[in-house]
Amino acid sequence: MLDESSQSSRIQEVASLERSWTDSEAKEVVEGQEASGRTIRAFCKEHDVSEQRFHWWKTKLKKKAPGYTQAGNASKARKRKLVEVRVRETTSSSPLELALSGGRVLRVPTGFDETELKRLLSVLEAPC
Repeated sequence: MLDESSQSSRIQEVASLERSWTDSEAKEVVEGQEASGRTIRAFCKEHDVSEQRFHWWKTKLKKKAPGYTQAGNASKARKRKLVEVRVRETTSSSPLELALSGGRVLRVPTGFDETELKRLLSVLEAPC
């Protein structure tokens, strides 16, 4: 294992390469940033590495890591689905009540515009 000074010199050497890094070189840089305790921005500035290049390699290495699955990462995003709403003509003057996800209720007055209601529902039920 390299001491901090040697590791910093090695990272500087890798960072200065004009060719594309190998996976092992990129891993040295990414692990060096993690071990440094510095933010990615500060680390990249200190070692003259573009943040874009750093993030690209960090993502690539993460995807190559054992146990990485695209489906596993999809679980982080909330899955929502829209349900079909059928509007019937009514003679009642009472507002229409729609039960939305999360226990929310939308009260729609009689004579509403169907297109506007569809637009409103798509906004209210869209993932954040």
